[in-house]
Amino acid sequence: MSEQLKQARLAEGDWVAGTSVNDERIRGYVRSRDPLDGIVTVAVVESDRAESVGKTVYAKEAQLKRLPDDVASDPEALRELIDLALSARDEAWFYELTAELIALTAVRGMSAAPA
Repeated sequence: MSEQLKQARLAEGDWVAGTSVNDERIRGYVRSRDPLDGIVTVAVVESDRAESVGKTVYAKEAQLKRLPDDVASDPEALRELIDLALSARDEAWFYELTAELIALTAVRGMSAAPA
């Protein structure tokens, strides 16, 4: 991972991995960030503590690393995120991800078509 990704401030919606304030390994996306105390709330999608999956936990910003944003080029990853958006009942995110998947599928379909 580049040093620039590690140093950049986190923003809502960024995918992160790291350790929560309860010392559990987490992976998820940023729900909110308090710039004054450096505390971030993370919606957990993976954790070494099964009870935390699907919940929001607190983490110190310094204990998190932003994950790369290359998920938009992987149809299977987009489908998993669509499932997550449905579970979270996040309609806007669901439509955004679905549009990305449709666009990606169309581009791949056109590139696979004979000339």
